[in-house]
Amino acid sequence: MKKFLYSIPVFLLASTLFLLNQAIAGQVCDIFIPGYNAEKYVENEDYFGRWDKQVYWNSQQEIPAAAAELAPKILATIDQHCPLGSAVVIRAHSYGVSVVSYILGKGHRYVGQFPQHEFVKIYRRVFALYSYTGAFHGTSIMDILCSNGLINKLAGYFSQACVLSLTTATNHHPFFYISSVGVPIYLIYSTDRSPYGGVPGMVISKWGISWTQFAIEGKRNQNDSVLPTFSTRGCATTAPLLNSDSNCLKLDPDYMLDFHWLESTSHNEFLDNPRIMWMKYETTSP
Repeated sequence: MKKFLYSIPVFLLASTLFLLNQAIAGQVCDIFIPGYNAEKYVENEDYFGRWDKQVYWNSQQEIPAAAAELAPKILATIDQHCPLGSAVVIRAHSYGVSVVSYILGKGHRYVGQFPQHEFVKIYRRVFALYSYTGAFHGTSIMDILCSNGLINKLAGYFSQACVLSLTTATNHHPFFYISSVGVPIYLIYSTDRSPYGGVPGMVISKWGISWTQFAIEGKRNQNDSVLPTFSTRGCATTAPLLNSDSNCLKLDPDYMLDFHWLESTSHNEFLDNPRIMWMKYETTSP
């Protein structure tokens, strides 16, 4: 897998500062944020497995409203479970990544002006964000849901609620509101589009590609069966990525780094796998 060499020096500096803070604090506190759910709240579903510090929220809201609800829950979890002075690490999945990015980005922007704001308090405590197939640019599957509801026939992952922040319309995405998250973002993404009979993956594969390119030349927009890869890899544009190892300029190039590529595990298949969900950047990828 290729690296973005032009962004590595600054990113490594940020990562070094992160590790230094961990060493000073002496302890890391991991918090897990679920993504989009068919039900508004999933307290009893063990989204990531049976470990604690999972913060449940109503994911059937647009980013600003979702962030306003999620932020106090993150702070309450930090206060309850994270020792004073510990380095808080957020591990978020899918749409949860979008909302957490918005919270951190707003906190980063207003850290000097509004020190008591919940977003700023979270930004001051969080030292890294692990993005598990993050929905930075939404998906054409949600475009279909918001237009005519056919998604229920394509994949069981989405419910019947249209969330504009999960469509491909860029004016609803987290980086429409923010410029930088301000903490290291480790991107874990997949190119396995086979689940659900391969139907959603095929729909996403066609997005942004002409019929000639698709049918004759065999070109495919890479995806993980739910989200396109240009979304999960935090690309600055929504141009299709035609190969599993294609590169792109990042939305937040000073802080985003491709960390781990799941070639045979799709969007939802790794969530209860501790080997993946407890990965650390300073160790070798599993």
